[in-house]
Amino acid sequence: MSEIYSSTTTGIHSPEQYIRLLFTYVQQKQSGLLSVDSSRNLQQLILIEGNIVSSKSQKPLLRMFVEQGVITEEQWTQAQQKATDQIAPEEILLRSGVLSEQDFDEYQNLFLSQAITKPLLWNRGRWSFHPKPFLSLQRIENRLRDVPSAMLALWQGVQKLDEELMNGFASLLKGRLTFDEATHSILQDISEYESLESIVNESTNPETAMTIDSLLDKEPSSRRLLWFLFHLGLLSSSNVDSAETVTKPLPVRARSKEDNRKKNISIIRSDYRRRMGKDYYTFLKIDSQASQPQIDREIRRLLRRWGGYKDSVRQEPEVLQKLQQLLDGLAQIQQTLSDPQNKKDYDRKLRFNKAPYVGEISKEDSEKSELLRLMQLVEQSRFEEALPLLKDLQTKVGLNADILTQIGWCLWNLGSQEEAEDSIKFALGLYSHHILELEYDARIALAQAQPMRARKRLISIIGQDERHAWASETLNNISIPPVLGDKK
Repeated sequence: MSEIYSSTTTGIHSPEQYIRLLFTYVQQKQSGLLSVDSSRNLQQLILIEGNIVSSKSQKPLLRMFVEQGVITEEQWTQAQQKATDQIAPEEILLRSGVLSEQDFDEYQNLFLSQAITKPLLWNRGRWSFHPKPFLSLQRIENRLRDVPSAMLALWQGVQKLDEELMNGFASLLKGRLTFDEATHSILQDISEYESLESIVNESTNPETAMTIDSLLDKEPSSRRLLWFLFHLGLLSSSNVDSAETVTKPLPVRARSKEDNRKKNISIIRSDYRRRMGKDYYTFLKIDSQASQPQIDREIRRLLRRWGGYKDSVRQEPEVLQKLQQLLDGLAQIQQTLSDPQNKKDYDRKLRFNKAPYVGEISKEDSEKSELLRLMQLVEQSRFEEALPLLKDLQTKVGLNADILTQIGWCLWNLGSQEEAEDSIKFALGLYSHHILELEYDARIALAQAQPMRARKRLISIIGQDERHAWASETLNNISIPPVLGDKK
């Protein structure tokens, strides 16, 4: 088997052959250059220990940045002009601040995923693989190791292929279906584990294993996924027509626990770097106009993905902490976007660039937390301590009925009656149905022997909360003096 990788290998290209080749080289952790030439297009992928870390195409990387609107034509031209043998154009843009490292890595990985899928669209050509066994992940920058999943990129490309390409493969499978052991990890990698989980598990038992026809009758939408697994070499049957019609895959080395652990650590670090500190939709990598089912589906997918990594990274405190923060962020998003009103509020804030990001406490939440703390001081009659802090918070926040009410009550208890009434009346002007404002104003009215005003406030309180004990008791005990001129 080692002879296969000791020299350059070549063959005729087809989408099916490309899927099998790429899967094999990734699973075998090969290092080298995979080239696919369709005569009109050339795509080259650089593999290091089974990871596709870079691509070479006829179009420069920065040219693709221009086409995507990441940089302008002028910026691209200037970077080309300033570049030297020692400093690449990309470095010029990074140093000048036109591109951040995060944006650069994100778009570079997007282009890399697109490069992986391109040969799927070419029906003919030739491929070649030039082994480079001396290449090692240890010899490249850390940030270049965080690369997109080759299998996920392949699957995303397969989903765009013409449905007609899927016809015919089912006729090659006769008898009960069998799935390779690697199917589980591949399905998890491409986020399709739920689709075939029970069927894959049942295939281990000859009595419950299904035929291709019965499976397609039961799950007609799974045809494309089954086609993909078939050409990965993971799906076979007890009797396959004409073995020559299917390219035999190269043997796949079983992934060890240590391999899985390293892969999971790499994924967690990559996800943490690319998702934390983003708005909720960018964190989920979906459009802000996505439907609720799309949002829920992506949340469930990430929950399954990250939840499955915990056991393998328990011995890595730094990675485990990052994983927990990702899960906490997901819970934060789910709580907000699953509630229609909360989602509406978040979308409004997002339009005005005031929405909180994942992993940060929003300014609004921080202010609410501070107000609650100061309200506890007021409840404890610590008015002198609370008043200056409330005024500072008012300066930061601006007009706020809750803060004005607390300031008014502090002033009243500290003897500044006129200022206190002004503050509470101002608060009632902002929000006339706030129970606490109404209660404070009723207490002040009673202290000033103004029962009519107090009665009006008490009735408003009870109208909102019939079980308000103090308001009910006070209203029953209040006595209204007769108006002058009333007949007895």
